[in-house]
Amino acid sequence: MAQMRLAAAAVAVTIAMGSLAVTGCAARDTGKNYSGGKAPTTGEKFADAAAVRPMTLWASAIGAVGWVVTLPFTLPSGSAGDTAKAWVGDPLKYTFCRPIGEMEDNPDAQCFAKNDGEINDNVKR
Repeated sequence: MAQMRLAAAAVAVTIAMGSLAVTGCAARDTGKNYSGGKAPTTGEKFADAAAVRPMTLWASAIGAVGWVVTLPFTLPSGSAGDTAKAWVGDPLKYTFCRPIGEMEDNPDAQCFAKNDGEINDNVKR
């Protein structure tokens, strides 16, 4: 019974994290290829969608829990924001802000909302 509750909670957290991240960060394709000019193969795209993105989503969920646990230590030192970015923001950005199959991190990807609340739209039209 406890295993079923744990599995249900894991599924609920995965769905919630995915829906929150998708609404807060619409993945944008900048038209740039960061893998050295080679288009990702079907296998790379499948591996990315089936394994890498779920793992980085879980990493951000675990990072969020860790961030909350360490708040009593990071708030007095003023490092709570840096910790949140490293443990939650960066894995979410890697999960949702790069084209599927592109395994290299894109430092120029900006799919999160700007300071004025407007989502950066880099989609070629």
